Amino acid sequence: MRDDASGGSRQFPLTGLMTNQYQTITDRPIELAAITSPLNLDPDPITHGHRLLEGTRERYFLDCRGDRRNAIRGRAGKHSWPGRRCQLKRRARDGSVFFVLVPAFLLGLAVLLYVFSSTTFWKIAALLVVAGPGLYMGVNQIRNASIDYRIRQNALGRGYFSGSTLKSLGAAVVERDLAALQRLGPSVDLNTVGERGMTLMGLAAEQIREAATPERAASGLLVVQALLKLGAKPDAALDTAMTMADPELLATLLAAGADPNQLEDGQPVIFARLSTLPVANLRLLIEHGLNVDIMSRQSPLAFDTAQKRRWDLVALLAEHHANLLVPRSDGRTVAQEVAAGMAEAATTGVPAPELLQVQSALQVREPVQVD
Repeated sequence: MRDDASGGSRQFPLTGLMTNQYQTITDRPIELAAITSPLNLDPDPITHGHRLLEGTRERYFLDCRGDRRNAIRGRAGKHSWPGRRCQLKRRARDGSVFFVLVPAFLLGLAVLLYVFSSTTFWKIAALLVVAGPGLYMGVNQIRNASIDYRIRQNALGRGYFSGSTLKSLGAAVVERDLAALQRLGPSVDLNTVGERGMTLMGLAAEQIREAATPERAASGLLVVQALLKLGAKPDAALDTAMTMADPELLATLLAAGADPNQLEDGQPVIFARLSTLPVANLRLLIEHGLNVDIMSRQSPLAFDTAQKRRWDLVALLAEHHANLLVPRSDGRTVAQEVAAGMAEAATTGVPAPELLQVQSALQVREPVQVD
């Protein structure tokens, strides 16, 4: 990637970035050279392959590699790959022979066939050969225009909802228009679920997460507070709030009655967020009633946390009397994960203090008695 005249990295607005049937939407310029943090990717069933960044003579795409089996699945179908890096790559400009010369050759043959053929069948066939690429390109352009329109409407907050009032409320959330929320909110169900499982509260939480400045985040929190006062349920934003570095949104939602043991598809949401859950957020969840021994698919919270090597979270769970001795359904235990962690630390350096803390907690607890 070339630098601009000022010596800094070039910036381009990402209006619709697709990677492997997943897309992320933003209306803010992003410094392409600085994209190393995890991306939140929304599945789009009508989009396949890579959609390139437009607006420049050079075309780029993000190559985000990760195992989908390890993807975090959250509310509204969102996925992310914590710790995975997305590489910016320039699209190769080869293939001109196949994509330019070959079609030109075929079109020339079709023209000759139409001119010199004496039968109606071959003339129609020639017309189809000539018109076919145009029709294909036309359909493609219409499809792309439809996708671009949806992306723009979603960025404005209007695309997820149906009905003029909900669309206006979605736009008010994005624009931080508290007056419009107060005016329109009482007339509709604020907990209506739109496309991709989106709600007004969920949209407000995403606006805070994507805020470019602390001021924008603070104004987004005012929107959340306004929605709560108007009757919006806090649970819709809990999933997003769990992994945010600033715990203020999570504290606001929990204070409003959000359930820290919230389920999605029958499983506790927290299990899908262990890799990126800040310690302060886990502490808040525990203080507001999180079951520290909660299970997901016959696996205890403490075990899944240890398996992800989040010893800081395991230590906090132990501090709040989580049972570290309950095995997973296959018999594997936290103690075994700790032993594996100590072995890994022996080859890489000094064990983390939290790992030693968990080891000490295990040593003072008696095994579970099985009849």
